[in-house]
Amino acid sequence: MSHLKFEIQDNNQSVSYIGKLIKKTKTRVAFETKFGTMDIPVEELKSLTPVSETEFENSPGPIKEKEPTIIHQDRPHGHREGDSKMNRAIALYKSMMVNGEHPKRKDVIDAFVEHIGLTNAGASTYQNTIKNQIK
Repeated sequence: MSHLKFEIQDNNQSVSYIGKLIKKTKTRVAFETKFGTMDIPVEELKSLTPVSETEFENSPGPIKEKEPTIIHQDRPHGHREGDSKMNRAIALYKSMMVNGEHPKRKDVIDAFVEHIGLTNAGASTYQNTIKNQIK
């Protein structure tokens, strides 16, 4: 049997796996992956692509499809390679906490706009998301 990269819909997100085809019927397909056997209804498969044995061996498991990250070295606000705005916002938020107390919402939003380059609306969203994560 051959190794295939197969794409399925998982929690409203396309996810790709690499596995060995072990069984196929009219309604279901079974693959052996690094995570065990996956038995999938045929209608849930979005694509099948042959891959080499080497690609299978080197695969870590699920491969979430995403756009490549483009790093702009000339961006303002101290953007370093590999940093995301969210990671920088979390670090800034934590640095504003005193004795485990959350900083004032307005102060956080102003800091996110000034230091990270978010809009007021974006800064408000980030502040709420981060505050809910840090309890």
